[in-house]
Amino acid sequence: METSEFTAEAPATAPHESRLDALNAPRASDPDQPSLIKWMTARQIQEVSIRLESIKQAAMRSEAKGDYFKSGELAFQIREIIHATAALLIKSRRAKG
Repeated sequence: METSEFTAEAPATAPHESRLDALNAPRASDPDQPSLIKWMTARQIQEVSIRLESIKQAAMRSEAKGDYFKSGELAFQIREIIHATAALLIKSRRAKG
């Protein structure tokens, strides 16, 4: 199974090369060069959504059992993830424009 993490890898440069040389590294828009960023796949993103749904169901079960602290904490964290996702969408739209 693939990891759900993604990283930005810095281009390999010799100590004598300047940062300006790093700007000439291949870009994601160049179809002949691989991306320097390991992007999540659509499947990995869908798996996160499935996990969030199962966490929500567990929180609802905790609430039904009277564990309001646990259920409230989980609900808060899910809400934070949703707000962060909305903020990312706004940032991505600004980058296009």
